[in-house]
Amino acid sequence: MLKLSEVLNRFNLSAQVFYAGDVCGTLAFEHASPLEGHMHLIKQGRLAIRTGDTSAYLIERPSLVFMARSQPHQLRAQLEAGTQVVCASILYGVGNNNPLANAFPPVLVLPLDEDPRLAFVCTWLFDEAFAELEGRQLAINRLGELLVLQMLRHLVERASLHTGMLAGLAHPQLHKALLAIHGDPARAWGLVELANLAGMSRSKFAELFKAVLGQPPGDYLIEWRLGVAQSLLRQLKPVGLVAHEVGYENASVLARVFRKKIGLTPLEWLERQRELA
Repeated sequence: MLKLSEVLNRFNLSAQVFYAGDVCGTLAFEHASPLEGHMHLIKQGRLAIRTGDTSAYLIERPSLVFMARSQPHQLRAQLEAGTQVVCASILYGVGNNNPLANAFPPVLVLPLDEDPRLAFVCTWLFDEAFAELEGRQLAINRLGELLVLQMLRHLVERASLHTGMLAGLAHPQLHKALLAIHGDPARAWGLVELANLAGMSRSKFAELFKAVLGQPPGDYLIEWRLGVAQSLLRQLKPVGLVAHEVGYENASVLARVFRKKIGLTPLEWLERQRELA
């Protein structure tokens, strides 16, 4: 089974490019949205990025900057730097509090020359973004989505992250347990069964899983089930059917889990998503 396929099938990942041009002075993103993340592509020039927690990044070569969860930040460049960027919103279909978005650090900086395939997609995107061609917006949005896919491939293939879901998928043993959970969230996965899939003792598996994923296997299973449930609810599937699809006896049990983890019932959560959209 391919490592990323089930993850991408579960979340309706999309990109919406909203700016392509020069940066002279400051571009400010003051408000954090619970529904999206951001991606900035630096085509050329020199760019300083400062986030709301006062972290600072200086980009001096063509790069992808990925913020999986929206946060206040600023892009700053001097006129003489000749800085050009493409900026996009990243949408997951279920808001940005989900297993995929949670797999990333707050800010990921990836130089384009680290991956020829990444550079190829970016070159194509830049060509479309800085030209006035028919269907330009559709083209750059789809290329933005292709770029995110290539970024995910790069991170898993090269084991670039050390913690989180993508790090687990890159791990030679843990990925077998994760693929099982992702492929069949309704199953009552036990610690012994998952450890056997990973070819490890129960204690070693539990210790390593928590170290890499940041949470025990049982908590990860619940988080994954909730993410899948949210995706199904956004497709207007009945709550009872959603509960069965993710391993809960009925809608009432699913509602209890939702209230405990999210503070809302499934239908309240769905209504909140509609209000925010």
